[in-house]
Amino acid sequence: MRFLKIISAAFLVSCSPQEQGKDAGKVSDSNSSSEDNTNQDLIMSDLLTAFWNVENLFDFEDDPKTRDNDFLPDGKYKWTESKYYQKLDRIAQVMNDFGDELPHLMGLVEVENLKVLEDLVKHDDIRKAGYKIVHKESKDQRGIDVAVLYNPKYLALIEFEFLDIDSHSDKSLFSRDILYASFKQADGSVLHSFTNHWPSRRNGWKETEHKRLAAANTLKSKLNDIKIKNPDAQILISGDFNDYPDNKSLFEVIGAKSIKDKSADLINLAFELDKDNLGTITYDGDWGMFDMFIVSKSLLNKTSWDVKKSTMKIFKEDYLLYYDKRYKQNQPSRFQGNRFFGGYSDHLAIYLYLEKK
Repeated sequence: MRFLKIISAAFLVSCSPQEQGKDAGKVSDSNSSSEDNTNQDLIMSDLLTAFWNVENLFDFEDDPKTRDNDFLPDGKYKWTESKYYQKLDRIAQVMNDFGDELPHLMGLVEVENLKVLEDLVKHDDIRKAGYKIVHKESKDQRGIDVAVLYNPKYLALIEFEFLDIDSHSDKSLFSRDILYASFKQADGSVLHSFTNHWPSRRNGWKETEHKRLAAANTLKSKLNDIKIKNPDAQILISGDFNDYPDNKSLFEVIGAKSIKDKSADLINLAFELDKDNLGTITYDGDWGMFDMFIVSKSLLNKTSWDVKKSTMKIFKEDYLLYYDKRYKQNQPSRFQGNRFFGGYSDHLAIYLYLEKK
C-alpha cells in the first residue's frame, strides 16, 4: 500500500523511500500562490460533499504510457481541444449547481491525469474555491484515475493513502486504487474519506465479481485499521462501485446496510433509493444504483457532524438528460460514444450534506 503524509508547505509531501518515484500520489494547488491551511484557522461550516464519475475526462494530447488513442483529434472520438474545454464547462456547471456553494469535498473518477484536474480547478467558475487536488496516476491501462478535490479553507488534509486492490487479488488486476484521505475540520474532529472506482462488469457480472470482491476486501482492511484505533471514527465512503447495494461486495464484505438495520455499523445511504428503483446510470432502459455514499453510524448520531438519511441526493436536472425513444424515458446524456452527443456523463452525480450540530 502506498502511504504519504502532508507537510505544512504547499506542494510538499513526504513519503517512504520506495515511494519517491513518479507513481507516488500528489497534492496540488489550484493556485500556485495559495497557502496550505493545515496550521491555519479553518471555517466552521456544514460540509457539502459530492461524487461524480465524469466519464472519460481526457485531454486531447497523446500519452504514450496509456491507451488514450481514441481521445485524440484523429482518434475514434475526434477528441479535439474544443470538445475537451466543453467537457470542462459541463463539469463546472454541475459543480456550481449542487447548492449555494461549490462542494467542499468532491470525489472524481474517470479522469485521465493531473493536468485535466488542474485545468478544471482553474476554470473561471471553479477557481474561487481554491481547490487542492489529491491524485495519483493509476495502473489502469486506459489511464483513468481517481482523485479528490477539497477546499482548504474548510478542511485540512492530514494524510492520504492509495490502497492497491491487487493486495487482495489472486493476480494483478491493474485497476484503480482506492483513495483514502483524512481531514481535520474547524472543531478539530477528523473525517476519514474513501473515494472508489471499482472494476467494471464489462465482461459480465459473475465473471468480474472477484475483482470487486478484491476491492471490497481492500477497503474493509483499511476500515478495520481505523476502527481499531477509534471505534467511533467518522467515516465517509463514496464511489462508483459497479455493484448494487445488496451485492455481496457491499452488503456482506463491507457490511454496508440499510439505515433501517439498527445493528449495522456502516449505513449505505443509497440503499433505500435503490429499493425505490432510483439510480445514477441506465442499462437497457433500467436505472441502476452504482454510485453511493456509505457512512459510519457515528456520523449519524455520535459526533459533531450529523448525516440525515434524506440528505443523499442524486443530481438529476433536466439539462443532464435526453429522451430515449427506444426506452421511452429520459436517460443521462453521455459526452462521448460512437457518435458525439456533447452531453455531460453516463453517470449522474450524487451529493450529501454533513450538517454541523
